[in-house]
Amino acid sequence: DRLSAMFKPKKTTYPEIVFSDIPGEHGAEKGLSRKALEPIRAQDVLCLVLRAFPNPALEARADPAAELEAFHTECILADLEMVERKLDRAKKDKTDPLQTAAFELMKQTLEAERPIRSLPETALHRDMLTGFAFLTDRPLLAVLNLGKIDLVVRGVFGGIPRGFRCTTVSPTQASCQPDRAGEAAIDAA
Repeated sequence: DRLSAMFKPKKTTYPEIVFSDIPGEHGAEKGLSRKALEPIRAQDVLCLVLRAFPNPALEARADPAAELEAFHTECILADLEMVERKLDRAKKDKTDPLQTAAFELMKQTLEAERPIRSLPETALHRDMLTGFAFLTDRPLLAVLNLGKIDLVVRGVFGGIPRGFRCTTVSPTQASCQPDRAGEAAIDAA
């Protein structure tokens, strides 16, 4: 509203963020299926919530680093499959040589286990790739779903980061801000 008041546009369009909760395939030993990947491909940005708390209902221990690596690997393999199919078709059809070169570069990047988003715009002309929903070209935000406050303060980070003050917000949340005095402290709720 403040920007509209300042610039006085003919029409004000408010920003909108839509979240889609896409469940994972628990117990999938062969990775995510194409059916599971399709709704993920339709997203503009990916936010992966990783369990970092003990759950007595599950036998497996929480290992967010391993879950992130597994998701990363699944996305790379899915994109690599798509790139290889496109390159196979390019050999049979007359395809733009610039597009073929872009797919070759993506294949090399994926085979090196790096996401497509790691390629700079100057190396990969993304405007030629509209219509392809590459998972590893999407921005990815990894979020840790923590259990107890002890996990935040002492477990995951190995203590309060120096120069920060952490305040307990709830049994499962803490808020950490820079400490003006430069000393780390914790306030118990």
